[in-house]
Amino acid sequence: MGTQGFREGDVVVFTSMKSHEAYPGWYPVPGTLGTIEHVCSMDCLVKFEKGSTSGDDTWFVNYEDLDLYEDYHGESFALPTKDQFDALF
Repeated sequence: MGTQGFREGDVVVFTSMKSHEAYPGWYPVPGTLGTIEHVCSMDCLVKFEKGSTSGDDTWFVNYEDLDLYEDYHGESFALPTKDQFDALF
């Protein structure tokens, strides 16, 4: 499967309602932003927005449940300012 072009430091959008509904403590609501901290062959470690999941908001996620932020075409949402984004992590 591979990393599908994802790299450490990429900003991603979580997209899977199915995963969120099954494991809401691990997976945030679709549309939540995160930053990839580590890439593996089948999944990656993502640090999500503060308070969007549980623990320290860092979880392994399958690539199929993510879109690169710049490629995201899901629901519209307001873009955070740089200060707002930096405060999330």
